[in-house]
Amino acid sequence: MNILLVIAFTLAVYGIFKINNIKLLEMAEDIIQSTIRDYKSIQALIVSTSLTEKRKGVFSNIQKIFDETRLILSVTNRSGLFPTLCLASVGLLFVGLAIGGITNNPFLALVLSGGLSLMPFWFVKLSENNYQNELNDELETALSIITTSYIRNNNISKAIEENLHHINPPVQGVFETFLVETKYISSSIPDALLRLSTRINNTIFEEWCLELIACQDNRNLKHTLPDIVGKFGNVRMVNGTLGVDIYEPLRELLITSGILLCFPVMIYMLNADWFYVLTNVWVGKFTLACQVLVVFIGINAGIRITKPITYERQ
Repeated sequence: MNILLVIAFTLAVYGIFKINNIKLLEMAEDIIQSTIRDYKSIQALIVSTSLTEKRKGVFSNIQKIFDETRLILSVTNRSGLFPTLCLASVGLLFVGLAIGGITNNPFLALVLSGGLSLMPFWFVKLSENNYQNELNDELETALSIITTSYIRNNNISKAIEENLHHINPPVQGVFETFLVETKYISSSIPDALLRLSTRINNTIFEEWCLELIACQDNRNLKHTLPDIVGKFGNVRMVNGTLGVDIYEPLRELLITSGILLCFPVMIYMLNADWFYVLTNVWVGKFTLACQVLVVFIGINAGIRITKPITYERQ
């Protein structure tokens, strides 16, 4: 009966949106855009920063997940995907509530609705690792050919321009912006290189740009650029060697979580009376909800520590 009520409610909501010609993606995008402010006074920024530093707890962590997801999508040129993720999150939230309602377990409904709603954002967080590896490969190729041309002609703008067609997005757009700045806005190469170093969040790329700035005063320093580009190869080699070990904690966590989620089935097979207590008595329902909560907390922690190896300057 509960399943029929959930299906009827879902169809009713869908019918209301369909009759009124309401598009969920557009509505979600409008709501998200209304929460974003393009301009803030200095005082507002200081107050906001202070409140963020003082605020602790679950809600601050959830807000951090949203901010990280928006930043990752922005860096990977997929900002338009954020409203879809929010809709998927809301849909999974209702799925969690429905499962809790069907099982007549309000504790489980709260836990499932919160945990399932975060799954799209966890998926984006995991995809960041693959993006970073692809970005490192593209940066290695781009900086290698640009460095070779620069050593030959001692002109960084010309070196970038003659190799621009060999560079793929998103790195290509960054160098296109550099050329536009040096041609039409400012002829100061050091200033343009300094701005270029901030457009990609990569330590090796930043070091390469800063070394190029030093090369504008001392041409002999250009021979150090290939060594900097070679650091990408070292990072790739370490990631290739330890690639399996990087995901080992998350893999072990998922296996342990799967065993933990099979605990109710094991209880049912061992003793039907215990299973009845677990699913029908309030203490059992609360225990089951805590079990699922531990799984979600573990998955969140596992995703946070699963990061590719990166180069850090001392």
